[in-house]
Amino acid sequence: GIALYNGEQYDEAEQQFRAILDIDPRAILIKYRLGLSLFRQHKLPDAREQFQQVIGLGRNLPYGYHGFGLVALQLKNRRFEALNWFRQALRRDPSFVDAQWELGMTRLAVTNGIFGAFSMGQVREEFQRVIEMDPNHPEAYYVLGSTYYKYGEIDDADTAIPLFEKEIVVNPNHHDARYQLGLAYIDVERIIEGITTLESIRTIDREWTTRIDRSIAEARLR
Repeated sequence: GIALYNGEQYDEAEQQFRAILDIDPRAILIKYRLGLSLFRQHKLPDAREQFQQVIGLGRNLPYGYHGFGLVALQLKNRRFEALNWFRQALRRDPSFVDAQWELGMTRLAVTNGIFGAFSMGQVREEFQRVIEMDPNHPEAYYVLGSTYYKYGEIDDADTAIPLFEKEIVVNPNHHDARYQLGLAYIDVERIIEGITTLESIRTIDREWTTRIDRSIAEARLR
C-alpha cells in the first residue's frame, strides 16, 4: 500500500489499506494512510471521516490533526484553520516533520502580499525547523532559499546560494533549484558558474530551453 501511495497510485493504495482494515479496524497508521490516499483522490469528506476516526483512536497522536489540516487547505478561506490543526499535530509530536512542513508552507502562503499575516523572518524559522528535523528534506532548502532570492523579486542572492547548493546535494533532480542557483550565481557576478549551472538543465524541455537561453544571453552581455 505504501509503495503504491508513493508511486501516486492512490486508488490502488486505498484498496490495500482497506483490506488491512478489514482484518484490524483499529490500525491507526493504516487509517491515516487510507485518509491520505482518499485526500489525494480529492475525496475530502471520506478523508476527513478517516482522520476523525484516527483522532478518536489516538487523541495524543499527531496524525489525525495533520489530516484535518490538509483537508482544510483544500477548502476556501480555511488556511488559518489549517494552521491551527498543524500546530495541534506538532503539540502531540514536535518532531512530526510533515506537519512542520505544511505549517511552514501555509504560513508562507498567507504571508505573501501587503497584508501578510506573518513576517518573512517567522516563515524562515518554520523552514529552519523542517531542516533541523530532517536534514535531507527534498524541498526545504529550496523553499528557504527562495524566501531570500527569487530572480526579479527578492535579491539576497548571497544568502540563497548555499541553500540552493544544499538542495541540489539532497535532491539532484530539483531543476528549479538549479535554475535559481544559476541565476543567483550570475547576480553576484559568478557568471561562468551561473552559465554552467543553467547549461546543466538545458535538455529538460522546450520551455526550459527558452528560459535558459534567455538567461544565458543576458549573462554573456554582463
